[in-house]
Amino acid sequence: AQYPVCLAISPHGVRYIDLSNNMLTGSIFHTVEYLDKLEVLRLNDNLFDGAIPKFPTNCKTIELHGNDLSGDFDNIVHIRSLAHFSVADNKLVGSIPSSFGKLTILSHLFLDGNELIGTIPTELGDMNYLSIFSAENNNLIGSIPSELARLEMLDTVLLSGNNLEGYIPDELCARGLDMLRIDSTCKWSCQEEEDIEQE
Repeated sequence: AQYPVCLAISPHGVRYIDLSNNMLTGSIFHTVEYLDKLEVLRLNDNLFDGAIPKFPTNCKTIELHGNDLSGDFDNIVHIRSLAHFSVADNKLVGSIPSSFGKLTILSHLFLDGNELIGTIPTELGDMNYLSIFSAENNNLIGSIPSELARLEMLDTVLLSGNNLEGYIPDELCARGLDMLRIDSTCKWSCQEEEDIEQE
């Protein structure tokens, strides 16, 4: 099936769209950008391909996981109202943009299962409401930035299946995370009671 044409011709007033698990194909219609009242968009677990299009700047939830999307995050980093963003299990490439740090009310960020490279940007430490950060099963390198320890609401960090190395920052160990999942190439110099898993 393809994306419903009705969404392209009747854009006004739509606040919530859930088309998940429908085996929809093709690219996501660029006209989604003009759904100016849209707050929640769930297109996960379909067969969408192509790049991530532009979305309305007032979106709060965007779920695109489980598709075949490619490209980068250029059309996401301007959505300052975004609170939940999931794009796991796609084919996205490039690095995690430092401009994610400007999404200061984002609480859930799921980037796992893509083809991302580069380091984890220190600017993520500016995402004051971030509680879950998952970027497992990519090709990330470098170390875990200590700036993440500034995030008082952060309780879950999932980073296994990458090429990270070095020591987990003491500041992050001391944060009392609910879960910190990493590879055995990362070491820690403090041991807390939180659930620390190594793979």
